[in-house]
Amino acid sequence: MNGRALEAALDAMHGLATDALVTELRQHMERLALNPANEVAAAIAQADYEGRLADWEASKGRPEDKPKAPPAFVPYTIPPQFLDKVLKFLAQNGINAPATSPKVDALARRLADLDLDVEARAN
Repeated sequence: MNGRALEAALDAMHGLATDALVTELRQHMERLALNPANEVAAAIAQADYEGRLADWEASKGRPEDKPKAPPAFVPYTIPPQFLDKVLKFLAQNGINAPATSPKVDALARRLADLDLDVEARAN
């Protein structure tokens, strides 16, 4: 395997890793977006359960017919391990500041003002 083939294989693997991280991030974002809806659904299920329980108690129902409580609502959070993985990936790829960072903006202005011909002659 020559250097170019190895480089192409590494680029392909890097692309796959990027796609996997983006896919996982999208899944977490979808779960976060659904979280308030899940909270509402949990509240509705709890109210329904309390109504069925009151009906069961009023009718002096059999113990085996007692309604079961719905699962408790648990807010969704993005796992810290995933966030750590993303931050490491970004750092390994030289991305350590947001695009709107003052440091990045200052560097971009300096690069825009840079005359490459003058710099090339100076070196």
